[in-house]
Parts: sequence; structure tokens; C-alpha cells
Amino acid sequence: MGGREGGDRAIIAYTNEGNPIGGAAWYRLFTKENQGYGYIDEQTPELGIAISSEGRGKGVGTILMKSLIKSANDDGFSSLSLSVDPDNLTALHLYQKLGFQKCGESGTSWTMVLAINRPPHLR
Repeated sequence: MGGREGGDRAIIAYTNEGNPIGGAAWYRLFTKENQGYGYIDEQTPELGIAISSEGRGKGVGTILMKSLIKSANDDGFSSLSLSVDPDNLTALHLYQKLGFQKCGESGTSWTMVLAINRPPHLR
């Protein structure tokens, strides 16, 4: 995977035959001095996702996002953030369906955050 230790995670979508299907999702921790567009704070990883045209409309994005949210929970994070262009209605609908809520704006993009429902013994 090749990310930074202690805050990076990536997931790639594969077919049942083991071939990449054209989608990946990841999260990374940033610092105040080195922020991404969806930066909240140094304890909230920022999420990114990319789906190729071949993978769109097949539920790949939803599967990747749900898997990444589970990984963030398993890794001990209590929230995830992202940046989205509000005119990208497909992405915006997916993020809202998964529970992300708008918490700010940066230029023409919205910053959204998801509070991860961690079991009480992990809080």
C-alpha cells in the first residue's frame, strides 16, 4: 500500500476474478501546516475516492466507502472528512446517504464530515 505509518489506508475494488474494476478509496491524516481540501483537524483522516468510467453506476463507490469507513473504525478513528463539489450530485448523494454532513466550505467545495459510530468499549 505504501502510505505513511499511522494514518493512511487505501482500498482497491477487484472483480471476483481478481482483476481491478477501476475504483479506489483512501484516507490520510494531514497536519495544519500540510492540509488537504477537506481538512478538519489532525485526528480526522481526509477521504478520497476515484472511480473509473467503467466502474461507475455499479455500486463500486458505495462498497469502497463502506469498507473504508469500517477500516477507519477498526483503526480507532472517530470521524472522516472529505471535500466535494456540491455540483457533483452523484458523489454528494453517496456521501449524504452514508451519513456525511456539510461542516464548512473551501472555495467552491464543501467540507463534509462523518461521525463514525464506534462501539462504546472502543471510545
